[in-house]
Amino acid sequence: MLLLTAEDKLEERKIEAGLSNWEFTEIKSGLQRGDRVVTSLDREGVKAGARAVAETKPDTAAKK
Repeated sequence: MLLLTAEDKLEERKIEAGLSNWEFTEIKSGLQRGDRVVTSLDREGVKAGARAVAETKPDTAAKK
């Protein structure tokens, strides 16, 4: 699994996966609250040690 560090670098980390299906995967160990996980590996240059910028999605539950 790849994570985005505070220094905006990609870091490989071993995880223990549990149950999974087409949409979700249970992570039993290897992640901490707040870790930024790379969810799109099909882009050129996505590998451990590369620099990256996090993409954020707008909060769909924002109050009006």
